Amino acid sequence: MTKNILIVIGAVAYNRGSEALLRALCNICKNKYKNSIITVAQAEDNFKELNITKSINKYLRITNYSRKSILGFFERILKKFKIPTEILIYFKYSKLKKIAKTQDIIIIVGADNIDASIDIQKETKLRNSYIKKNTHAKMILYDCSLNKKNATDTLKQDLQNFDVITARDSISLENLKSIAGKKEILYYPDPAFSMKSKETKLPSVFNENGVIGINASDIFVDYGEEKYKNLLLKAYQHMINTILEETKENIVLIPHVMNNKDLSILKLIYESYENNSRVYLIENEKLNAKELKYIISKCDLYIGARTHSTIAAYSTEVPTIVLGYSIKSKGIAKDLFGTYENYVLSLTKIKEKDLSKNFRWLYKNKNKIKSILEQKMPKYIEKAKQFEEVL
Repeated sequence: MTKNILIVIGAVAYNRGSEALLRALCNICKNKYKNSIITVAQAEDNFKELNITKSINKYLRITNYSRKSILGFFERILKKFKIPTEILIYFKYSKLKKIAKTQDIIIIVGADNIDASIDIQKETKLRNSYIKKNTHAKMILYDCSLNKKNATDTLKQDLQNFDVITARDSISLENLKSIAGKKEILYYPDPAFSMKSKETKLPSVFNENGVIGINASDIFVDYGEEKYKNLLLKAYQHMINTILEETKENIVLIPHVMNNKDLSILKLIYESYENNSRVYLIENEKLNAKELKYIISKCDLYIGARTHSTIAAYSTEVPTIVLGYSIKSKGIAKDLFGTYENYVLSLTKIKEKDLSKNFRWLYKNKNKIKSILEQKMPKYIEKAKQFEEVL
């Protein structure tokens, strides 16, 4: 059976987490409808350049004009002076309106973007309402994460645009249920859990002594205060020193959002260890999501700030600690282990020795954690794939 499927993903191509999500979601769609015609509407940079999957038939930019255009400039002026921009919706999303008319299924990837902390709820609600008025397609809001304190009336109204809504963790599931009225909310793990890895050359530090993978992100910088960034850097350095002093394991620093987003922080961490043969920094930003998943899968333990990098670790049964900034980190850990205590550290509350403390806990309990992952992961991955039932 042929189905026209539109996937709207408000993400950037250099984010390997977005890439992993899109790869896996397209595979799920194709598994359900082999002859489906998939169109991906993405943010301004082009997923097509990644050649991420042959499953995608067509790409288009979400918006009908770029930030550099006259309308883009006009939009920024309106926002600067807090003037409503609703009139621009008709220009901005005219491409989506046109293609929506020919679709059977429209999947809006909600992810973190439905949370008020991202500050785009009003515009996405207007966009989704605009699409709904111009289509007979089944509309699905997919893979959502939501902190209950960030659920607004705007989001409640937006949920009414959809025929199906799915959450990617049980905490978000309950938070969505509490505001959705009569709408049914379903639970399916993030599709990236089901993405297969692709073998690639491993750095030289992968040897008989074992390797601990570490990821950091520029989210640290986004929290603003210089003293806070310095505290986080010290926490990472304290943990790395602990690993070097108390174990024989080597360390590999792994970026997961490219365009110098993660590398900008990892390089600062690496400066103290450039002459240490046990520490290696991956600087190759051309590695794709499947290749990074392969590298992460070969680690003995993993500590990550990017959620999808930790999904790569979890799904390949690598014991993992998450430096979390979103409710999804806690929700995923709770679904896998029954609790997020010890498994997730809050990005905003970390102290200098916290990472070292949690690393020691991870190292001590690694066999037990790996056993839990080996038991849970096959069913968890299968549950992610079962999203095809919604289609």
